Amino acid sequence: MENNLNITVEEFENVTIIHLEGRLDILSAESLQTIMDKLIDDDDKIHLIINCQKLSFISSAGLCLFMIYLKKIEKCGGKLTFSAFNGTNRKIFEITGYNKFFTVFPSVEEGIKFYNR
Repeated sequence: MENNLNITVEEFENVTIIHLEGRLDILSAESLQTIMDKLIDDDDKIHLIINCQKLSFISSAGLCLFMIYLKKIEKCGGKLTFSAFNGTNRKIFEITGYNKFFTVFPSVEEGIKFYNR
């Protein structure tokens, strides 16, 4: 089965935005992991927004990956946040309790404002 996740990275001032489009599952999680490893290696303190506006599915593998990187990024003094959840993704975060660990902004723009205040 092919990787059904498109990942683009955008730098904006002191924020890195990862745009996800498609399915984040066991098959596509490795691609996201590779990108996040590179971002963390390149920057001691990173502020990261994961834009989920076009993310259609998150599996437990994707959720696990988010928790691993939350710990790595916070250890470096950075922050990992999310933006633009659809109803299904918001519900997954609520059911799993992830909404207690992560900040979710309604839009990427609001996330950028948070980091640049």
